[in-house]
Amino acid sequence: MGDKYGGIFSVKLGDHFAIFISDYNIMKEALMKQGSCFSHRPSTALDRAIGYDEPGVVLANGRVWQVFRRFAMQSMRDFGVGKKSIERKIQIEASSLIQQWRKW
Repeated sequence: MGDKYGGIFSVKLGDHFAIFISDYNIMKEALMKQGSCFSHRPSTALDRAIGYDEPGVVLANGRVWQVFRRFAMQSMRDFGVGKKSIERKIQIEASSLIQQWRKW
């Protein structure tokens, strides 16, 4: 569709418009220099049906997302993510989880 409509175009998907970027330079501009304009995640019918008010780390937007992400990343670093030592911790936790499942 990028060949036909250009490097950036929108398509209506249900009751939402989706913006598609197929050009590297436009994508770089959008995400690196205009990131806050392109960071919003729309509310979906499922979100409205379950009445969720707190988006958490995955579905948050803007400043809320930045705060959640910063906290999550720091917590993971404190736990050892990115270090060789975390592999053993994961094995221990996975074994514990499997033992709990077997009890059920």
